[in-house]
Amino acid sequence: MIRGQSVILKISLLFGICLLCACSKRPVAKDIPEEINMGTPAGDETPHVHKNPDGLWLALTDFSTVGKLSRLDLKTGKITHNVLNTGTDVAIYPDSVTSYEGLFLLTRMQSDSITVLKGRGAEIVANKALPDAINPQAVIRDAEQRVWWVGQESNHVEVLTPDLKQAVAHFDLTSFADPGDGLAELSSLTLIGTGQVAVTAQRLNRGMQIWVPEPLSGLAWINTQTLTYEKRQLVPVVNPISAFSTGPGLLSLVGAGDLSLSDKTRMGSVFRANGVNEADFRSTPSNALILDSSFAWDGKRAWIEWMPDQEKSCVHFEDRTLVCDSGNGGYIFNRLTLVNNTVYVSYIMERNAQLWVIPTLGDDVASRIQKVALPMQTQSLSLGP
Repeated sequence: MIRGQSVILKISLLFGICLLCACSKRPVAKDIPEEINMGTPAGDETPHVHKNPDGLWLALTDFSTVGKLSRLDLKTGKITHNVLNTGTDVAIYPDSVTSYEGLFLLTRMQSDSITVLKGRGAEIVANKALPDAINPQAVIRDAEQRVWWVGQESNHVEVLTPDLKQAVAHFDLTSFADPGDGLAELSSLTLIGTGQVAVTAQRLNRGMQIWVPEPLSGLAWINTQTLTYEKRQLVPVVNPISAFSTGPGLLSLVGAGDLSLSDKTRMGSVFRANGVNEADFRSTPSNALILDSSFAWDGKRAWIEWMPDQEKSCVHFEDRTLVCDSGNGGYIFNRLTLVNNTVYVSYIMERNAQLWVIPTLGDDVASRIQKVALPMQTQSLSLGP
């Protein structure tokens, strides 16, 4: 499997679907607006210790030669395209502990690197070249402003100085590696309160054409004050694709399930932990595969489910199904972000590239969905300045 395949989902598993063969096609945008009517704000769900994000950022790509960042202003609804040229295989993350002043840009496949961007103009303020083919997957900043990152082709967590110039710590998670390839496939980093970082390992068994996740994934708890492990454990989460914390000791993991479809009984799931005690895990199974998931600061969750046997994708919020649509043999939603009682979802069906804006409150949600045309397909979403 080529490294660039991780562009579609951070779960790093492609199984023969190239976004319904739309990768090189321009979108058709008949009667689709290029702005969003934001209406009256529905309320602020973000705690006072956090600054509200001003923008939703989209990493767009044609998967061949062009990659760009676009920005949606969450107050005005205006979308600005071509804010910054990027590689064709990237991921973006908020550069934030208590505010949304910047972004991290992870570049893969072409000159692997970490870049720190500031402000609405995505000004480059720091950059670090990474080992070639390391395939960076996740990055965060801790309360001491240090930068943590992981790569799919490395079993190490590296901690950098705030300016990215020096490494101050390394953590070896080779113990999580599956026996087939010797790699743990580190996939996410989550700041828990101000004193812990959680690291997940997908533990993928790499075959000739598909990568199959092990039944147990890896979870490491690291103390950011002492830069030492608190616990390393295997947990019953199949293929973790995202993690979120709502406070000290609180962690939620989302498992995609077996997206290789080699075992159709291993569906997606959500696991919640209160502290490092494995016995505190509570699981919520899904009847489908999970392609992406987003948590609000109060713990509410939105997610995308894919039911390959029914060729159907659905967007859910808590106990509500907001919308479902059918694809021609593949999934049609691939990314989403939840903020201020609204779900922003990227739609990738056939020749259309769109951003769907879905309210979570009130009745008749389907009739109130706004759809915005995009010039290329979305591979990553992030809240930011």
